[in-house]
Amino acid sequence: ECIRSEVTRVARASVNPAECEYVVIAGIQVHGALGQNFFWPGSVTKFVDGESVDLYEEYAASVAGRALNEWTKTDALALLQFKEREARLSAQRGDIAKLRATEIPLASVRDNRRRTLLHIAALCGQLRVVELLLERHPSLTSEVDLNDRTALELAVQSCHDKASEMIAEAG
Repeated sequence: ECIRSEVTRVARASVNPAECEYVVIAGIQVHGALGQNFFWPGSVTKFVDGESVDLYEEYAASVAGRALNEWTKTDALALLQFKEREARLSAQRGDIAKLRATEIPLASVRDNRRRTLLHIAALCGQLRVVELLLERHPSLTSEVDLNDRTALELAVQSCHDKASEMIAEAG
């Protein structure tokens, strides 16, 4: 986060936003076995006319459709990232069946803004997902994202009254 913030600050000071747009990508380069290396982006942000646009989910969607080679198929990190992305999308869309069938711990899933699945469900007003997560992982009510916001705060800010009530009662 510190490096990304500094790169963004330098870019904003160096670039004339009226004449160009740019993207700041921050992440980790992983040096894998047999010379197979890959990059895991923690954040992908496009800057246009002084405004920032989060492109992380767009990036994740574009690479999710690519065929995995034999090395990548066995790579736990790549598989975990794929499963976490599926869980985030399921929480966003209200797909309870997929969330119940997932093979990863739902409480540990975070997006690039450190939002939990409860944050995402609250933000999108997905009441059945909120209910499922509160039943299975009530401690998620105290988790905060990068902006120190709880799922309750996101539900209130998004005007999802019923989700706000459910989370408040559980927390």
